[in-house]
Amino acid sequence: MESRHRVTKVSTTVKSHDIQFELSGKYSIQLTEVITQKAIRGEDIYPQWKTNMNGVKNSNYKFRLHPRLVNAIINWVNNIVDVEATSNVIYDVEGYTRLTTISHDGNQVVYHANPHLQG
Repeated sequence: MESRHRVTKVSTTVKSHDIQFELSGKYSIQLTEVITQKAIRGEDIYPQWKTNMNGVKNSNYKFRLHPRLVNAIINWVNNIVDVEATSNVIYDVEGYTRLTTISHDGNQVVYHANPHLQG
């Protein structure tokens, strides 16, 4: 029997002292053994996007997650859970492709997780 766990720990807008952080480009991915093996083999991983009008993001290479990013996510999850005790568990992970920092004087810096994902 499989069990599911949600791995999230971030809000879309965070204020820290004089800097505001805004996250956008939300996606989710279910970490299963199949996804883990695809990432190890270097195959393209297509997550579930919060917005995906007409299914455009389902197979366009510009909207894939890089296998190294997926491997990093898998390693991060494995570091915070006991993998041996939780076999056959599916982890739901949510992430974002864009971070905007806004300083107290209004200056903005935008970071993109992928050069194709600018918006």
